[in-house]
Amino acid sequence: MFLTATTARPALPLGALRTNRLERAFVRITARMRSRRLLERILSEIGTRSFEATANTMLFNETGQPAMSVPLHVTSTGEPIGVQLVARYADEATLFRLAGELETASPWAGRAPPMALSDAS
Repeated sequence: MFLTATTARPALPLGALRTNRLERAFVRITARMRSRRLLERILSEIGTRSFEATANTMLFNETGQPAMSVPLHVTSTGEPIGVQLVARYADEATLFRLAGELETASPWAGRAPPMALSDAS
């Protein structure tokens, strides 16, 4: 079992990683121009935000290695802090057993984080 943080930084407000109006307009215009190089650059800039926040989980999403994130702790303001556990290839059963044990020891089903909306439009 490999243990890592779920995210590379504390939780962001809901919607903080979505594209803003200007970015969406640039993507539409660039797609119409059929400038692959410019479109790739814009998408790379947008994608960097997401990667910076989710780099720890992305590796296992890409490789198909079984992994799970469990909210084992909460901050003083009620935000969940996740732990990612990664098993050997094709060993999902170990993750499910461990998830059951962890939830029994520290139930999270009744927890709900506060909803903070990003002011990014």
